[in-house]
Amino acid sequence: MLLIEEDLNSLGDSRKVAEKRLEQNVRKLGKNPTMQKRYNDFLEEYENLYHMEKMNNENLSAINYYMPHHGVFKPDSTSTKLRVIFNASSPTTTGKRLNDVLLSGEIIEDIFNIMLRFRKQQIVLIADIRQMFRQILIDPSQRDLLRILWKTKEEEEPVGYGLKPVTYGTK
Repeated sequence: MLLIEEDLNSLGDSRKVAEKRLEQNVRKLGKNPTMQKRYNDFLEEYENLYHMEKMNNENLSAINYYMPHHGVFKPDSTSTKLRVIFNASSPTTTGKRLNDVLLSGEIIEDIFNIMLRFRKQQIVLIADIRQMFRQILIDPSQRDLLRILWKTKEEEEPVGYGLKPVTYGTK
């Protein structure tokens, strides 16, 4: 992740908003057992594939960001019935968002030129790489900026997790 350093120092606290949204999310999931199971399975798979790891507060850096998350449930979808959204646009106590301090890349080349170059080749390879972005890992020194909270029941204490790969929802 490329960051704007001077803005990063004034990012603010995001944990309280993430905790509040987590409570809302767990309550909502409790009303729909099918969605709750899919959501829990998604996060369990995320952890089993080492795309996130439990974090303890001892190694928490001074600058961190907790992303609220929620699920979009589409029971009629043939491919993905549940998509979990990580929200890096949620404001902190200073009003800043993680997406505000991340630098975004730009596509410099025109799509027409890309397609033209593609068509000139005798042999081309096309691949549908499953979970492609999950294969791109974030530098461990910046994983405190990609934290989430999770619990499966309302009465549990939330557990902090650090996300390891590039995360959709971030700039």
